[in-house]
Amino acid sequence: IVARSSPALHVLTHLQRLGFQVPRDVALIARDDDHFLEHTSPEVARYRYDPKLHARRLFRLLMERANGLPCARKVYGMARLIEGETLGMRRF
Repeated sequence: IVARSSPALHVLTHLQRLGFQVPRDVALIARDDDHFLEHTSPEVARYRYDPKLHARRLFRLLMERANGLPCARKVYGMARLIEGETLGMRRF
């Protein structure tokens, strides 16, 4: 697991230079998404966060608070997994 998208590209190319085959020998996933990851070969698996969904949830909580309702819940930003080709998962 690599935190940022640019280092994920570096890790992918470095592993390939060392002779590792991704995903046969090593699985790779980036915590963050970037458009250029769609064009890597193999395509890097990554998480895509939806800022519009988070903004809607946050706005709803702010409006509840503005209307005098207590903040009784938390807002979690769940990212969606973009499987790519670097996980080595086989589907049957």
